[in-house]
Amino acid sequence: MAAVNALRRYGADKILRFLAGITRKNPALPAMQMRAATVNGLAGFVMREEDGSLDTMAFEHRDGRIVAIYVVRNPDKLRHVRF
Repeated sequence: MAAVNALRRYGADKILRFLAGITRKNPALPAMQMRAATVNGLAGFVMREEDGSLDTMAFEHRDGRIVAIYVVRNPDKLRHVRF
């Protein structure tokens, strides 16, 4: 439970605004839409890129810290994911 609380301390909205700010400030990055989601049981995001492709990002927590970030971009593994 503490792992989820660590992410909630920052809040999904604040993290989404931070990631959106990064993409706005760097025009070389592709534009994308994001939404908070549970990804494989972990707190994370589903992202839709300009071309419609989907990515997921999930955060593994331990002792109140993010210890791993998992990104999946393979469309074969994301067929079941909806934005």
